[in-house]
Amino acid sequence: MNGGPEIHITFATAEGIEAGKTKINARSVQVGMVEEVRLNEDLESVTVVAKLDLAATALLRDDSRFWVVRPRLGAGGVSGLGTIMSGAYIELQPGPGSPSNKRDFVGLEDIPTTPLSAPGLRLTLVGTEVGSLSQGQPILFRGYPVGNIEERIFDPERQQVRYDAFIKEPYHLLVSDATRFWN
Repeated sequence: MNGGPEIHITFATAEGIEAGKTKINARSVQVGMVEEVRLNEDLESVTVVAKLDLAATALLRDDSRFWVVRPRLGAGGVSGLGTIMSGAYIELQPGPGSPSNKRDFVGLEDIPTTPLSAPGLRLTLVGTEVGSLSQGQPILFRGYPVGNIEERIFDPERQQVRYDAFIKEPYHLLVSDATRFWN
């Protein structure tokens, strides 16, 4: 009766996640624990069943994000080194919306580069060539970093590359209908 909500998070893989051992953290504070990990019927994904602390209920919002923190090496550098000794954990980042009754979430495969609540401008850039841009790389204005690439996705139907980008405040005021981006 005093327990918090049970949530379900779908991931592509359960790498590093163990029932009864993997914690759920928000801002480096434990707010829950994984109770079960199961393979989904599609055999292409897994569902993590977790129990949150009652105090963490307000962190659940329609736009809350979850991802697994584990050691990673990428274009943005090395991250998650602290998990080498402690083991992987799931990070919960509440979105800017209001608390909700949502209990089923799709986990992110990569660590988000910018919190949803960060002030600025989110936009989508479309191109025909991938070039050298990848997640975490900076967006520069006259050589000064004003934002970053958050995600790169190839659309095979349109044969286009989509870049989700974020421009930090106050630099978002530099963006207009006439703004051009290039690699």
